[in-house]
Formats: sequence, structure tokens, C-alpha cells
Amino acid sequence: SIYLCLSNVYAIIHYVLQLTAQTNTNRSHKFVASYEYEATVVSSASSLLSFMKLWSIRIMMIMRPICMSYPWSPEEFVLELLSFRNNAKTFSLLSGPLLLFILISITCLRIYSLYTSPIELSVDEAQYWDWSRNIEFGYFTKPPIIAWVIGLSTTIFGNEEWAVRLCSPLIHLFISIVLWGTSYIAFGAKAGRIAALIWIFTPAASLGSFVISTDTPLLLFWSFCILFMFKLFKNQSIVTSTLVGMFLGLAFLSKYAALYFLIFLILWWLIY
Repeated sequence: SIYLCLSNVYAIIHYVLQLTAQTNTNRSHKFVASYEYEATVVSSASSLLSFMKLWSIRIMMIMRPICMSYPWSPEEFVLELLSFRNNAKTFSLLSGPLLLFILISITCLRIYSLYTSPIELSVDEAQYWDWSRNIEFGYFTKPPIIAWVIGLSTTIFGNEEWAVRLCSPLIHLFISIVLWGTSYIAFGAKAGRIAALIWIFTPAASLGSFVISTDTPLLLFWSFCILFMFKLFKNQSIVTSTLVGMFLGLAFLSKYAALYFLIFLILWWLIY
């Protein structure tokens, strides 16, 4: 229920869907039917898979003009892809290459939205961009990685609003892949694929892909820490332990809130 409430906060998808419906008047009846189906999913939702269905339908509706030649309708594809039935044959549709294609497609769509967006930088984003013009090992209120990331993208693509934010959707793509690997190690291949989809369609991650902040690289390195922690549980080695420490250090260089990871790690160690 929390996920479904959050999904209604994120109005950007609704806005894009309205534009899509207006520019495709000859298919407006399909849009209305799909939106009615979306409302049905919400009213009968009882699990995270319902939430995933909802957001998959929204994304596929946005992509409808791009892939009109696709043999399945978006609704049929999503229903088959994320069926509630625990059926290996059905879920085999979500193979590794297909899931990777979905993740990359969503990321490309977000990058295109950044490129065409008229939204100017916020105060924080402008401050981070100003820092990126003078690369240092630390700044007045934040660690340095946010400035390094922006400096990398603006050096390649120029001082444009979309270039300042470019690394954000790319980082969220990498987070999905890291969570995929983490869940695969912890719970199996099926859980790994679901975890990747949940993250890429989560409203917080979707909204976070359109802004650049210190939380974005923090989440990436935090995810890497969890990944190598799970690997450390299965096979203790100096290399894996070093990687945990290295990514924890990079998380500290992203945002000082990485201290919470260390605190909870110590608490976990004391309890278990």
C-alpha cells in the first residue's frame, strides 16, 4: 500500500501519458482502456508485483509510439511478464538479456527526457555544478564525488542542464544491476530479476533520475557494499573484505550519511 501511495505522488508519468494520448488521437481508445486497466490493478493490488505491473504499464504506454510494431500489446506483455502465477515457463520470458534490454531502454528514455526538458537547475544542482569547475578533495558542505561526477559529464558534453544531470539515470541503471546481482546471490535468479525491475520502476528512483544529488552516488556505493557483504558471507576472503571497505569509503566521499551503514553493520555484527 505504501508503494501504491507513492506511485500516485509521481505526476510526471501522468503528464507524459497525457501528451502521448493527445499526439496519438487515433489510438486514444486504447490509451483509455489501458488506463482503466491500470485503475483495476490499483484497486485489486495486494503485493509488490501489482505495483510492478502498474508502473510497467505506464512505461510501456509511453513507449507505445516508439515500438508500435511490437507483436504484443503493452498490457499483454506486462501481464505475461509479471504474472502472479508461480510458473517457471511464464517467468522464463524475463530472461537476462530481455531484462537488461528493459533496464537500458528505460534509462535511454530518461536521458532523452533530460535532454528535452526545459527545467533549469535547482539551487543545489547549480552549486554542485559550480564546484565541478574547480575539482577539489572536499567542499564547504559536501564530500567531493558529486562534483567529480558532474565535472566528468560536463567536460564531455558541455555545460548544459541535461549534461549536469546525465550521470543520475546512468547511476540508477547501475544500481539496478548491482541489486540484481545481490538478490541473485542471496535469494536466487528469480529474486534478482524482480529486484532489478522493482528498483528501475520505483517512483523514488524514477524521480531521482531527473535530478543530480549527493544521494545518487551514495546509493550506488551503498549497493556495492551490500553486494560484497553477501559475497563475504558465502566466501570469506581478503579481496572481498577490501572491496567492502573501498566502496564504503567511496560512499563516505559521496555523502556523510554513509556513516549509517557502518552503524548498522556494527549492530548487525553484535546481534548475529
